[in-house]
Amino acid sequence: MDRGKRKLEYMRTPTMHPRCTKALRRLIERRTVEYLWGQRRIVIPRLCSKIFGNGRKLLALSPIMYRPNYFVVRIDSNWSTSNWETDESKMPPSEWLDRVYDEIEAEFPEWPWARQYGLRRTEDDSDDRSSRTDWSDGSTWSEAFWPRLKRSKKRAGAPHAE
Repeated sequence: MDRGKRKLEYMRTPTMHPRCTKALRRLIERRTVEYLWGQRRIVIPRLCSKIFGNGRKLLALSPIMYRPNYFVVRIDSNWSTSNWETDESKMPPSEWLDRVYDEIEAEFPEWPWARQYGLRRTEDDSDDRSSRTDWSDGSTWSEAFWPRLKRSKKRAGAPHAE
């Protein structure tokens, strides 16, 4: 029996059906170490429930004001994540990014990390940094790998307990 922490490994191809939101959320929404400007941070990524297209590509989408925190979104495998894509058969980010922003805003009306940054929603949100979801400062994105639990290898010739 495997005791202790379970290790994750990451694959480029889907390790589960993209529609398995519950299982994917369990693997993604866990404490993760990220680095920003050389400083180590512990973050908990958030999975967007909406699946765009076939959902076979994972995208890590980080709002500039809240880096290194990020959302994970399942997008169509034929959507390009590069602004300089030369393949015309792939949809560029300028055509799909606003749809993704809108869906994240619908699911998360306030930033999941607002409390971490000492933000709270008030009647007068004239402050530059409020807890409301706002992408006006921009975002960074990159393709993410599909997580799966790493299987432990059994040792050959190990004695069996009886």
